Amino acid sequence: LQPKKPNWDLKRDVARKMEVLNRRTDNAIARLVRERIEGAKKKSTAALGKDDGQQLGMKGEELVEGVHLREREEEEDERRETEDIDMNG
Repeated sequence: LQPKKPNWDLKRDVARKMEVLNRRTDNAIARLVRERIEGAKKKSTAALGKDDGQQLGMKGEELVEGVHLREREEEEDERRETEDIDMNG
């Protein structure tokens, strides 16, 4: 048997925190990509001069899906914050 390295517990604690940060980073990247795609849709709609009563260039289904997605993201952020408080507290 070999003794554990002196910093094994630090690596374990950092690994947990890195998992949280990696998830947040992935979510932030996904959010930025979605915003960029929505911006591109708006620009293409404006460039074509279409005005079908859809100012954002989104169909009703896309709008509802976007609202649900935003609600899930907010719930996930709240859950992560409570996890962080529990881990640090």
